[in-house]
Amino acid sequence: MVTVSKFIYPPGSGTGNGDTVLYYIVVSNTDPYAYSFGTSVYDTIPTPVSVGTNNSRTQNPYLLNATIEPAATVSQVAAPSGASRDADSVIFWNIGTLGPNETDTLKFKMRISSTLANNSYVTNKATVINTQGRRDSSSFTYRKTIFYTAKLYGTRYILPGDSIYFTLWEADTNKNVSTIESITLIDTNRVTSERENVTMTESGANTGEFLGKIATTYGASAGTNNTGVFNVKPGDSLRISYVDRNDSTGTGAVNRWKYWVTKVLNGHAVALSGTDSILPTQTIYYTVNDSDLNRSSTTIETYTIRDSNQVTGEIENLLFTETGVNTGIFTSSIVTVFGTSSNGNNNGTLTVQKGDTVTLKYYDSVIVNGSNGGLKTWKTYVRGGQTAILSATSPVIPTDSILISITDNDLNISASIIDSIQVRDSSVATGEVEYFYIRETGINTGVFTKTLATVYGASAGTNNDGVFSVKAGDSLRVTYYDTLLTNGGPGGVKTVGTLVIGGANATLTATSPIRPTDSLLVSITDADLNYSASIAETYTIRDSNIATSEIETFTVTETGVNTGVFTKWIRTVFGATAGTNNDGIFNVKAGDSLRVTYRDSLRLIGSDSTLHAYTRILGGTTATLTADSAIYPADSILVTVTDADLNRNAAAIESYTVRDSSISTNEVENIVVTETGVNTGIFTKWVRTVFGLTAGTNNDGIFTVKANDTLRVTYKDSLRLNGSDTTLTAQTRVRGGATASVTSTTPITPWDSLQISITDADLNRSAAVVESYTVRDTNIVTGEVETITVTETGVNTGIFTAWIRTVFGMTAGTNNDGTYNVKAGDTLRVTYRDTLMTNGGAQWTSAITVVIGGVTATIGSSPAIIAANDTSLITLTDNDLNTNASSVQSYVLSLYSKTGETETKTFTETGVNTGIFTALVPTIYGSTPGPNANGVFTVQPGDTITVLYHDSLRVLGDTATVNAIFRIGTVTFSTSSKSYVDGNGGFVKPPDTLQYTVKVRNTGTVAATNVALVDSLPNHVTILAGTISNSGTPSGQVISWPLFTVAAGDSATYQYSVRIDSTIVSQVPYVNKATIDGNGIRTQVTATFTPVNRPLMTMTKTVSNGRSRPGDTLTYTITYSNIGTVPAALVTVTDVQPDNTTYVPNSTTINSVAKTDAADADEVTLSGITVQLNIGLIQPGASGTVTLKVRIN
Repeated sequence: MVTVSKFIYPPGSGTGNGDTVLYYIVVSNTDPYAYSFGTSVYDTIPTPVSVGTNNSRTQNPYLLNATIEPAATVSQVAAPSGASRDADSVIFWNIGTLGPNETDTLKFKMRISSTLANNSYVTNKATVINTQGRRDSSSFTYRKTIFYTAKLYGTRYILPGDSIYFTLWEADTNKNVSTIESITLIDTNRVTSERENVTMTESGANTGEFLGKIATTYGASAGTNNTGVFNVKPGDSLRISYVDRNDSTGTGAVNRWKYWVTKVLNGHAVALSGTDSILPTQTIYYTVNDSDLNRSSTTIETYTIRDSNQVTGEIENLLFTETGVNTGIFTSSIVTVFGTSSNGNNNGTLTVQKGDTVTLKYYDSVIVNGSNGGLKTWKTYVRGGQTAILSATSPVIPTDSILISITDNDLNISASIIDSIQVRDSSVATGEVEYFYIRETGINTGVFTKTLATVYGASAGTNNDGVFSVKAGDSLRVTYYDTLLTNGGPGGVKTVGTLVIGGANATLTATSPIRPTDSLLVSITDADLNYSASIAETYTIRDSNIATSEIETFTVTETGVNTGVFTKWIRTVFGATAGTNNDGIFNVKAGDSLRVTYRDSLRLIGSDSTLHAYTRILGGTTATLTADSAIYPADSILVTVTDADLNRNAAAIESYTVRDSSISTNEVENIVVTETGVNTGIFTKWVRTVFGLTAGTNNDGIFTVKANDTLRVTYKDSLRLNGSDTTLTAQTRVRGGATASVTSTTPITPWDSLQISITDADLNRSAAVVESYTVRDTNIVTGEVETITVTETGVNTGIFTAWIRTVFGMTAGTNNDGTYNVKAGDTLRVTYRDTLMTNGGAQWTSAITVVIGGVTATIGSSPAIIAANDTSLITLTDNDLNTNASSVQSYVLSLYSKTGETETKTFTETGVNTGIFTALVPTIYGSTPGPNANGVFTVQPGDTITVLYHDSLRVLGDTATVNAIFRIGTVTFSTSSKSYVDGNGGFVKPPDTLQYTVKVRNTGTVAATNVALVDSLPNHVTILAGTISNSGTPSGQVISWPLFTVAAGDSATYQYSVRIDSTIVSQVPYVNKATIDGNGIRTQVTATFTPVNRPLMTMTKTVSNGRSRPGDTLTYTITYSNIGTVPAALVTVTDVQPDNTTYVPNSTTINSVAKTDAADADEVTLSGITVQLNIGLIQPGASGTVTLKVRIN
């Protein structure tokens, strides 16, 4: 449903003349599922007001009209945002489609006009229209005294048979504010000229809104005028008109016609379909495809159509529902029930039987040309069925199969395939149920069969496993529901039973026990074998020897006519193994068991059973003889004889003699074994042994043994289980120990740890844990003793190790403190007692460790004092580092500067097997420590570099730390100097020759090495070839000399000559800089000259009279000279006459040549009191004289 509300903001605003009112119109689709199609909003602007600014809506509207009331004052002619304006009085927003739960907001501003009269009111409200109708917002009332321009709206499109709805907004017609009024309008079919009067009734008292409608029907030509129903067809156009006799001016001077046009659209032919035929209780489905029923494009619509049973006359009105919004397709269904007569109309079901016809009737009121399509029908025919026939096999015995048959053509669903259907069989006795599918015997036969298996079972089997568990006396019942009889009615439940029957229980016997050579009697009693009551019958069965698998198949014979008892005698002979099968005689021995087998296939309850009868063969007792299988010398051996045949007296402990002998030495001991208790039949004896390499005395009760000897005891078993005899033996193997080995690390040096290792499997008492053992080690020189616990290296290894620490000591340390005091020349000895060797003997074994010393190391540096950037050679002598006599080796040491810098250097052996290791230590000048481990020390004078070496093994084996130190001396160039001598004397000017001298002085404490001297010359001088001393090399304006050394307190002198170029700039100081750089010390010395190389003008001025008076003439003389080195160009002389004087015209001379004052080509120009002389070019050394006269005023 679509709602509309209207309010102003802020609340209560717009109550006075000229006030601005901001209107909000909120349009909402409150349906959570359906769309609102064709949605539009009308708003009549109250007067006297004017549309203001900022009119808008939240979506993009398509605005058809937006106007101002005629009497309103227009403050802004522009239309609202998204709208347009015309001369009418209603704003119209065409929103179109609103989604489920969607809201749209419209707003516009209005200003109340000053023409609003007291006690006069106008109602303002918004109206929303969509395909489902119209709804109004709440109203707002203002006072008014003017007329409104009318607005007329209506339905735009219809089908023949639809009604047309009209709305007229005309406040002028609202004559009485307290009653509902009406007016009549004329609507005309512009195609056929038919006319109908439409009564428009006010929607409420004082609303000024008039509503009306006119019905239509299909007609190819005009109907009768003013019948209240229009005759229309597709393509017709209907126009309703209204004359507005009072316009917005309120003068009534203008009559304005208002029109609304409605167009008639085409219809659609219906498509009707449904279920062709049914059986009673089935559902009939219908579809009506007619878009004419789709009156709303925004909702799912419904339509009611009549359905009826043509035979019984029963009627059901069915509600058809559109399949979706705007589809024009409507569906419905009706459930049928079986019945021979009507069960009442419109109860939701249709009663049918075979032969009935159900007819759906639909009246298509408008087809494509707009005419009546007439009655459309759909017929559904009701079919009948066939009464079923059910049968099942009976009786059966367990394991028989049951044939079940159903004849019912109703099950023959398809005439082209073999059909199947599910039925139920159940055991009345056990409750077991089997659901199974029976299949048609052929295509279109209507006969369905199924074979159902049975097995014997005293209780119910598993339901629905396809097999019945049955026993004698059970009854099975097949159930089938015949759903459809011949007339279509339900046939009900049909059943058929199967009876299960049984047989007789059999018995089987055989003679037992027997001894070999006895005969045994086999007997079977089973009436089921008595097939004939008039003769003695036979049956074949099987007997087998379970022990040997020998088989005898024989025939049992009935003891007489109709007795049901069958017997047979079977012979036996002794045999340790199986005899020949089926030779009529069994080979047997004591302990054998013969088993005769008979299959009773049908017992009393219908089950089957396998019967057995056993014959046991008796014998003696088989003896056992045991002796300890392995021993060590001195161990005792337990001999055990188990033989019940020796237990002759069940009331006394008995004894028996057996023989034991050594296979290796032939020593013999006769042993009396004694029963362990009364009536046990177990006889034992412990036999002692001693170690010996040869045989001991026979029968002295003690065996003399050694490792690898074997003792064998013998016993004669005269009666075994099967009656035979045998000689039993048991052997005892004598094992030896393991000869131990002891090792100790040798040689070692003091501080080394030595490893003691004992390998002796005899110490490995437990194969599951790591074990330990204590031995003793002694310093033979000092007498110090250490008791050491050696530990097995792993579970079951038999190898025991321990590490012993040593320290350097000239005398014995504390015994058993875990650390040896040792020095070079000491000897350590570990001792171990091997108590059991391979042959069983014992011995002491030991291992020696020799302590050795080393070589005392020396270390030194050369030179011991160096300058920064120099390198010192460190030499380490220690033959202990020479661990490989065939290669050159290396060693790493760390060096330390007093500034904290650390460097690691690799000392390399000077040759194979020398034991002398050297490393160069470079330095570089720097005021702060350099980074560690960069290979070079950053130093400055006064620093020291120290290398420490730990001599870990000296001659006696002790240790010591030795070091080597070198210092950094000073290099000073501060007294060095640079000077030059001008060969021409006087001012320096082109082309003078200057000879430069650079003196490098070292006033430091060490020689300066690799000193670099670079002299940078200024521009405008040229180095003279052959003048550079000491192999200096020029490159442009730079001279470089080879690196050189300056001893402490010494100096070196370097010279060269240059010529002054003519391009040199005059009066500019030229600095010549030489840079001395050595051992991180950099000094610069300079020599500066200032050349003269320019025009240099001098001038003097004199006057002729030292004293003068007014009227006197004075002669001024100006003398000028170029004392420079180059010509002076564009020289001018300007003279300004002094105050109180007057220049004497044409009195100027240059070099005694008279000049004129006129502006001509000569050198003199007079301007006021100023005389200017353009002298021009003056060569070096040239001069001139100018004279001029003035008169004193």
